[in-house]
Amino acid sequence: MNEGPDVPAAFRPAVVLPSYQSAKHLPAVLDAAAAWGLPLIVVDDGSTDDTTGVLDAWAAAHPDAQLHRVTHPTNRGKGEALRSGFAEAARLGRTHALTMDTDGQHDPADAAALLAAAEAALGTLVLGHRSTNDPNYPAGSRLGRSLSNLAILMSCGLRVGDSQCGYRVVPLGLIDAVRCRAGRYGYEAELLVRAGWAGVALVQVPVRTIYPPRGRHVSHFRPLRDTLHGLTLHLRLLTRAMLPLPHPQCPPPELGRGVGRRSGTPWWQRVLRWVDPRELVRAARRDRVGQMSVAAGLALGVFVANLPLYPVQTLVALYVARRLHLHPVSTVVGSQAAFPPLGLMLIFAAVYLGRLVLTGAPPAWSDFAGLGSLGFAELRQLLHGYFLAWWIGGVAIGAAMGLIAFGVALLLLRFVPIDDEPTAAAMAR
Repeated sequence: MNEGPDVPAAFRPAVVLPSYQSAKHLPAVLDAAAAWGLPLIVVDDGSTDDTTGVLDAWAAAHPDAQLHRVTHPTNRGKGEALRSGFAEAARLGRTHALTMDTDGQHDPADAAALLAAAEAALGTLVLGHRSTNDPNYPAGSRLGRSLSNLAILMSCGLRVGDSQCGYRVVPLGLIDAVRCRAGRYGYEAELLVRAGWAGVALVQVPVRTIYPPRGRHVSHFRPLRDTLHGLTLHLRLLTRAMLPLPHPQCPPPELGRGVGRRSGTPWWQRVLRWVDPRELVRAARRDRVGQMSVAAGLALGVFVANLPLYPVQTLVALYVARRLHLHPVSTVVGSQAAFPPLGLMLIFAAVYLGRLVLTGAPPAWSDFAGLGSLGFAELRQLLHGYFLAWWIGGVAIGAAMGLIAFGVALLLLRFVPIDDEPTAAAMAR
C-alpha cells in the first residue's frame, strides 16, 4: 500500500514493530514493510543484541524510508512496546497502527488484506486469524489460545478466533478511549476485551504464519510467569464484567454510531435470541470455543448451585449467564444441582468442609437435632454460627464440581461435529 495524496485523512496508518532480540530478522521485515510506503515505527524494547547496529545500517541503506525509532533502555515487555509505538504513531498524526512482530513469523503479504479491511470500516479493530490446522502449529499453544478466546467471549461477548495473534490493525482512537492496565502479552488480550466493552466492531482476517524449523525459534514467552499473569488478567476482567457499570465508548460521537460499531438490535430481539435453545445447539456446533462456552455455562450453574443463595439461585444463574455472555439454558440446568435430595447433601457437605477450614474440627451435629422444629430465634442463631462455614465450603465444593462438570461436558461435546476454521474473512459478534 503506497500512501499518497489520495489516501483519505481518516485513514492514515503507520506500522508499529515491537522488537526484542530480533536483529537477525529485522532487515527482512523492514524491507517488506518499506514497500507499503507507510511510516515504520520500530520499538527496540531493551534489546541486547545488535538491533541498534542493524537499524543504523538499514536506515543508511534506505534514506527515503520513513523510519522512526523508539528505544527502551531496558526490556519492559510487549505491552509497553506497543504503548510506545502507538504514542509515536499518534505523535506523527496517524489514525491507525498495523502491528507486526519482528521475529519473521508474520507473512508481509497479508498486510494488504488487513489494511484494506481497516480502511473499509474505519472504526473497527482488525485481527489476524491463524489456522490451527497448520501441521507446524505448536500443539501447546492450542489450549492456551482456546481458553483465552473463551475468557474474552465471556468478558465482553466478542467471538474471537485468535486472541493471541499480534498481526492486527488498531484504530488509535480506541487507545485514547480505553485504558489497559496489563503489560507484556496480556496487553493485547485486554485491548480486545475493552474494545468489546467500548462497542467496537471486530473484523478477523485469515493470515499465514511462517514457522521456523523445530528448535530454531526462540520464544520470549515465559510459560509459568506469563500464564499466571494471563490467569490474573482474565479473572480481573471477568470480575469487572459481572458489574453492571458503564464502559467508555469508542469511536467518539462525531464519527457516528454506525461507523466501526456493532450494529444495534432491539432489546426484545436480543432477549428472544438469548433464550432460544437453538442458539445453544449452534454454539455447540460452531467451533471449539462455542463448545467450551456451553460447558462453561453448565459449570457456572453448578458453582452457583453450591452457594447459600436460596431461594434465588436460578435468578443468580440467569444474571451470571447474562453478564458472562453464556446461554441461559446450560447455566440454569447446572444450577438445578441445588434441588433435593442432592441439594441437601451439598449443604451438609459445604457446612462440614467450611467448619473444618475455620476451626479444624467438624461441626457439632447435635446443633442440627430437631432442625424442623426450631423457632425463628433458634434458626437465626444456627445460621449465625454456620453461615460463614457454608459460604466457604460452598465456594470450594462449587469450584471443584464446576471444574468436573466443565471437563465432563467438554468430553461429551467432543462427539458433536464442528468446523474449527472460519468460513469468511470477516467474523463479528
